[in-house]
Amino acid sequence: MSVQSSWQFCQKCYALFYNGRSDQGACAAGGAHSPHGDNFALPYGIATTASTQTSWQFCQKCYALFYNGRSGQGACAAGGAHSPHGDDFVLSHDIPITSKSQAFWRFCQNCYAMFYAGRSDQGVCKGAAGGPHSAQGDNFVLSFIDLNPVIDNIQVTDEFVVTGSNFFPSDQLTLSYELSGGSAFSTVPGSAGCVAASDGSFSCPTPVQGYPGPDFELGTVSSFGVTARDQHGNYALASCQVDAEGSIVNFQKGQSA
Repeated sequence: MSVQSSWQFCQKCYALFYNGRSDQGACAAGGAHSPHGDNFALPYGIATTASTQTSWQFCQKCYALFYNGRSGQGACAAGGAHSPHGDDFVLSHDIPITSKSQAFWRFCQNCYAMFYAGRSDQGVCKGAAGGPHSAQGDNFVLSFIDLNPVIDNIQVTDEFVVTGSNFFPSDQLTLSYELSGGSAFSTVPGSAGCVAASDGSFSCPTPVQGYPGPDFELGTVSSFGVTARDQHGNYALASCQVDAEGSIVNFQKGQSA
């Protein structure tokens, strides 16, 4: 089974939209979508069953997930009808939830988008002229990737090598260093291979030479901290001490968010 991640809830209109592009599409509540909460992973390329439904697709105009199994394509927040693009997602409905899934995702019969119906109100619908979504049909249960970013290890030779896991899949990372003595520097997002893999892990080498601050080989750095941050605001901290030979000692993982 193949899956695509980076699908998120929009806290303005309540639609499920794809947040894996440089912009956030068009929201029925105005402006762009505003992501909030979990990173959902949607399956595609699998056979349907009695508890799944196919024909769910990405709209390349508004970025929402919409149902493309009717004669029309619903109402798009970017104007006109939705415009399907890419994979045909196969979504589960009316099944038990787990610790890594969420129910109350519903088809809106006005705009054809998938929206979250688990709040006291029903969001904002383009097909209802700015009114609420109108749920119809099955109760979909979507699985999400449980993000709990962490820096797993730091090594120092002639470069810093920081490894981590559970970051936003395929996202560019920025590493920020604070060295004892007050020196600090940050990498450019995505530089030196600092990009999370599809499973959220990364290994990022950063040359020591050429940055402000003391040189580890001189034995003048006694400690430093590092923050790894992806483009979706997830981050993790770590700190360590350095002995006279430049080896890492007392490595400590910090908080994540």
